[in-house]
Amino acid sequence: MAGRRTSSGEPRWAFVALGVGVAAVVLGVVVWAMKGSSDAERAYTDPKAYLRTPRPWSPPAVEGPAGRLDLSIEPVDGELIEGFQVGLRIEDAEGKVLDSAQWTDVVHGLVDDPAIDDFYSTVMSEPVPAGTVVVRADVALGGGGPPVDPDLEGDLPCRVETDIAEGETVRVQIRFGAGNCLTIVPVEAPGVATSTSEG
Repeated sequence: MAGRRTSSGEPRWAFVALGVGVAAVVLGVVVWAMKGSSDAERAYTDPKAYLRTPRPWSPPAVEGPAGRLDLSIEPVDGELIEGFQVGLRIEDAEGKVLDSAQWTDVVHGLVDDPAIDDFYSTVMSEPVPAGTVVVRADVALGGGGPPVDPDLEGDLPCRVETDIAEGETVRVQIRFGAGNCLTIVPVEAPGVATSTSEG
């Protein structure tokens, strides 16, 4: 009798041990999935939590007569839950690229350790050669995950063209609604901060 109880108990303990092991593995997978979901959600809602490392950006220098181009985000009520990214390309009248950048890289280039509000209030301000300047852009909103970087060398669908005289500043606003996401606004437009960059 005693021998039988011992031999029948061993498989029971083996079964219990196996069950505990399986439960531990399942729990580990759940915890890992929750952590991954948390990271993805942060990137989804907060541009500063972007999963990629920011690329260095600084406004290029200009030789000869120059004006200034200021780009800013339209004033919004609150924050975009989806998160956003804006791809920007600045060209001259002949299509020569003067500068191109992703908005999150611009913000990181101008603000040390930016907070969420900085992604909405920063002004991208840089000198451009006097004459005709074309700004192209694409606005990407997150759709279940962090927004995808627009292709800076591709077909950026939004476009605005302006003539900038020597010493003149032109302000272009980036908008999130339907249609052209770029528009020229008065430099003294309310709700737009002064640029923090010098160039």
